[in-house]
Amino acid sequence: MAEGVLFNLAADIIKKLSSLASQQLGMLWGVKDELTELKSSVSAIKAVVLDAEERQTKSHFLKDWLEKLKEALYDAEDVLDEISGEAVRRGRKAKQVRIFFSRYNPIAFDYKMTRQIKNVRERLGVIAAERKNFHLTEIIGQKTQHGSFDQIHMGAETHSFSNNEEVIGRDDHKRVIKDLLQDMNVKDNISFIAIVGMSGIGKTTLARSLFNDSQVSQCFDLKIWVWVSQNFEVKIVVEKIIESATNSRPNVHGMESLQTQLQKMLQGKKYLLVMDDIWNESEQKWFELKNLLMGGARGSKIMITKRDSTLAVEISNMTSLITLKGLSESDSWSLFKKVAFMDGIEPENPKLIQLGKEILVKCGGVPLVIRHIGRLLYIEKSEEEWISFKNNQLLEVIQRDHDMASILKLSYNHLPSNLKQCFAYSSLLLKYRLIHKDELIRQWVAQGFVQSLNGCKSMEDTGNDYFMELCWRFFYENFNDEHNFEDDVYIHDVMHDLARMVAGNEYVGGNQNHDHVVGESTRHILFDREIGIWEHVPSKLRKAKGLRTFILSNDILDRKNQMNEVVLDELFCRFSRLRVLDLKYSNIKRVPDSIKRLTHLRYLDLSGNYMKSLPNSVTALVNLQTLNLKQCYALKKLPRGTRNLVNLRHLNISDSTHLTHMPEGMGKLTCLQTLSSFVLDSHSHRLGSKLIELNGLNDLRGSLEIIGLENLKFTPSEASLANLKEKKGLRHLTLIWKNLSGDEHRFQADEEILAGLEPNPAIESFRISGYFGVKLPNWLSLSSPLMKLTRIMIVNCKRLQNLPQIQHLPALKSLYLVNLTSLKFIDNTDPYSSALFFPSLESLCLMDMPNLEAWWERESMVEEEFLPTFPCLTILSISNCPKLATMPGHPPLTDITLDGVGLQMMSSIRSSSNTSPSSSLKSLELKGIEDLKNLSHKLRQNLNSLKFLYITECESLVNSLFDETRSSSTSTRNYTELGDAMQWKFLHNLKFLRLENLPKLVSLPIEVQHWTALKFLIISKCPNFRSLPEWIGGMVSLQELEILECPKLKSLPEGIRELKALNHLRIAGCRELEERCREGGEDWPKIAHVPHFWRFLSYYKRYENAADFNTQQPSLSSGSKAKRGIWRKMKVYLITKKG
Repeated sequence: MAEGVLFNLAADIIKKLSSLASQQLGMLWGVKDELTELKSSVSAIKAVVLDAEERQTKSHFLKDWLEKLKEALYDAEDVLDEISGEAVRRGRKAKQVRIFFSRYNPIAFDYKMTRQIKNVRERLGVIAAERKNFHLTEIIGQKTQHGSFDQIHMGAETHSFSNNEEVIGRDDHKRVIKDLLQDMNVKDNISFIAIVGMSGIGKTTLARSLFNDSQVSQCFDLKIWVWVSQNFEVKIVVEKIIESATNSRPNVHGMESLQTQLQKMLQGKKYLLVMDDIWNESEQKWFELKNLLMGGARGSKIMITKRDSTLAVEISNMTSLITLKGLSESDSWSLFKKVAFMDGIEPENPKLIQLGKEILVKCGGVPLVIRHIGRLLYIEKSEEEWISFKNNQLLEVIQRDHDMASILKLSYNHLPSNLKQCFAYSSLLLKYRLIHKDELIRQWVAQGFVQSLNGCKSMEDTGNDYFMELCWRFFYENFNDEHNFEDDVYIHDVMHDLARMVAGNEYVGGNQNHDHVVGESTRHILFDREIGIWEHVPSKLRKAKGLRTFILSNDILDRKNQMNEVVLDELFCRFSRLRVLDLKYSNIKRVPDSIKRLTHLRYLDLSGNYMKSLPNSVTALVNLQTLNLKQCYALKKLPRGTRNLVNLRHLNISDSTHLTHMPEGMGKLTCLQTLSSFVLDSHSHRLGSKLIELNGLNDLRGSLEIIGLENLKFTPSEASLANLKEKKGLRHLTLIWKNLSGDEHRFQADEEILAGLEPNPAIESFRISGYFGVKLPNWLSLSSPLMKLTRIMIVNCKRLQNLPQIQHLPALKSLYLVNLTSLKFIDNTDPYSSALFFPSLESLCLMDMPNLEAWWERESMVEEEFLPTFPCLTILSISNCPKLATMPGHPPLTDITLDGVGLQMMSSIRSSSNTSPSSSLKSLELKGIEDLKNLSHKLRQNLNSLKFLYITECESLVNSLFDETRSSSTSTRNYTELGDAMQWKFLHNLKFLRLENLPKLVSLPIEVQHWTALKFLIISKCPNFRSLPEWIGGMVSLQELEILECPKLKSLPEGIRELKALNHLRIAGCRELEERCREGGEDWPKIAHVPHFWRFLSYYKRYENAADFNTQQPSLSSGSKAKRGIWRKMKVYLITKKG
């Protein structure tokens, strides 16, 4: 049991006993005296419980007393919970009570509660009397030697720190290992590097810094990171390797099938595999695993971290051993200064420096220990506190244990009691599995771990302070180099072990033999493994009658546990004390009515399941705070009594796209902070929520999407009643009109609707879609206070003719204007009318605007050199804007997409600086520019950074492949004649090439053979393409080749056999070639080595996620949006992937 739990539990009970509802019910039932005595007993216990917890290790009797106290306090809290819930129910109107509790007997409930109150009062009375036997010291409040949360340092600094996991003192080791990783002059396909050293010495940190090193990454086609630990079973390790490489669990389970999938995944690829925290040295297991990993290309590396230098003989002669010892005195001091002193600067007090160095000696040069002790001392400001720590707590641990766990527990001991509970809860988390911050905080709140001290902060904000404090103290860490603790984090294995140690037997990580780990004291359980027969699970958990947490660790890619209605019913009936229930991605199709039995439930996650509706009995859960229903694609409606969930704080229905309306009375949920979507009803006869329901929900924060605004056509004034301007916590607002047709009345109504939906100035992103108005409201104009707005998306607004003056917005980084068919000019003012011109804009997308003529209406009146320019633009996409002739100047771009634009627009893509406009260009897409004959000389000669090239429907672009001095004399030559005339030899960084709809393309130009970095080649819809050259066998990096609808291509060259890295080959729409490539066909021997080969497939069948090249391939729509999205994802993958 985590220390501090009982103190906080007692405080929570006292708070509930003091509440108005409890007092009223006490008078009603005649148990006021019982409640008064209960409060007195709990208060007496609370005063001594902190002292008891600190002394329990020295007295077995005291430990037993605390166990009895814990059980009694939990029972008392549950009883008061039921009373509070009943108070809420009885506070409703009589009609509502009859509707929702017609089968409920209030008299019987009163009698039952009276007996239970008396029972816990008597038990706690006896326990309170027994406290005198231990001569405990009364401590008022949490002001122990370890401090309280309101006293700790973070406060206003909470978000300002950077918990930088800098690798200190390992420069020599890093340089040696980096040389080994980059050394490709090796005999065997794979070689091993073992980083060894004691726990906490920095093995994982060093390995991670090398894994993320850009120069190292460029040496490998595939990088894989797996955490192994003590469970070194070959099958499990193979599953982890496949999961890490593909971002999904393997879809096969037998060892033979797993072996085949692994070998296909690694075949011909140069890979880097990190196996972190190896324990097992079984010769047989290493023999099996090594053989499975031999299929990679020569130069593949396997880096392992382990705690000792013992290596299996099977790999010892292939392994370079790197031993990490404790940091030197100077390196230790450098790390200590960084974490123990403000801004890493030594204090002026020389005695503190001397004390720090004396304490540092006891840390043994172990970075993990240094960081924790340093952070602990950062909080203890005075010289006296440092002396006390050195001579008492640290000395006691050194003399008694001198092991790392005991020293790290000092850091835990100095946590405030609230944070101790929160950290103990982390024992349910999985080692090295990402922790989703918001989910974790909401579960803390549900468990009652978060205490808002003064009422000024929400529970979630206070929980965020707890989370950031634990990060600051290194209890959680960030896997990436960005050190952004606003996102997901993980828990180090040593800290996870500490969490399991302090959590005790209340927390259980489920396994396949559940019955031997669950006891009467078990209150929190997580299942991470696949459950064979779910019907047996509830009975095996029967001892855990007080269970408060039940979590299934499923994810969207791995629905390993499926819950049917029978099992759910038994779960709900057996474990009515649950506070957290997480059943996401469990293939649930129907939720039974018995869920109403979970009267204590605060957190319910049913995301990613298949139910069409929830039973109305859910609305009996009056304590519910969080309801997650995201990605419930079949869900059509919420329960009609949702308004009764008066304590609901978070309702996430994002991506539940079939919801038809919101139930009536949503405005009564005044505690709501998260409401992802609000759907307006298209059927006036249905009792759904109106927009006015949002009026009083001013605590909303995060994102809000309002869908179906066309339904306000006859009542547009209702929009202003949503009162969005007062919702200061909203950061992302989306407004959607689903019906894209309308009349004159509709556009007037839409303008009034949008004018009434003015957001708070704190808004950061804004998107509208389907709006039918001619102009946008004044709140987006020059005088707008939207100074934090970073992203604007205006989509499918077909009558929009005028845009507001948004060029002044100081924080705007992304602007997307899509399908604005009536828009002629983006800016109707003079080009130099504003001193600011998009000072922060980085990404600009103009798409499907057939009437757009220019940026400024009066552009022709101003000389080009005086026109404003974008100072920060890096990404530019212009599609289907045929009349647009010019663009404002810009700095060098990294990403250019031009689709269906005119030649004049091509020439206007120019840099406003002296730097070449393409010197940093990573991606270039050219589509449907029929008259384009030449790229500019400057553009062609400066594409050395290009990684992604996509050319389609540019028939005249043949001349751009020639040097300008020859273009006139070679304009009639076809693609087979390009040869030495090609000037693309410099594309040595190109990784992706797609050539599509090019009728003159007959073969690949000879210069392509020099593009040795090319990984993906697609030739599509080229009716005259006749041959692949023999030299294609020299393209050693090629991993994917697609040939689609090229009917004149009859055979494959012999060189295709040499493509050892080729992993995927797709051929479709090439009838004769398909016949030759079938198994047994003439070309089959040339491609038999390719792991994944498809014929007769729709060429739009591709990966949903371009990073998951080794997983199964779900089909996608062949529509233009789907295709555009596929290539966009591919491009993002190629540009952002290191190496």
